[in-house]
Amino acid sequence: MPEQACLLVTADHGQVHLERESWVRVDALEPFTTTMAGDGRFRFLYARKGAARELLEAARDEVGDRAWVWSRAELLDDGILGTGATGSIPGRVGDVVLAARAPVAFVDPALPNEVQLRSGHGSLTADEMLVPLVAARGCAR
Repeated sequence: MPEQACLLVTADHGQVHLERESWVRVDALEPFTTTMAGDGRFRFLYARKGAARELLEAARDEVGDRAWVWSRAELLDDGILGTGATGSIPGRVGDVVLAARAPVAFVDPALPNEVQLRSGHGSLTADEMLVPLVAARGCAR
């Protein structure tokens, strides 16, 4: 590279290493859910009609030691998705959100192959929020 040039290499997010045993099944929550979505480390749970409160309580009991657990309203009111989470965004967010704080990911039964992933991202831990940057400048020959 010419002396006056600079090369920057970056990524859009960090990663968390996951082993097979890092993937947590949340079978106890399935009776309250219709479906799941999102990333394994930032999982949206959609409640059966009338079961949102029970789902939230069950999720906090089941995984509250490994994840931040929010209702949709809490997530939006706390500004976790930023101040621009308006329009159609609230309707797409799950009734309950699991954001992993431990090195785990939450299994979506509709995505059985997802458990083969060996890294994950999407939650709010320092490792995932860190955006790597490497810089190098050119050298005179």
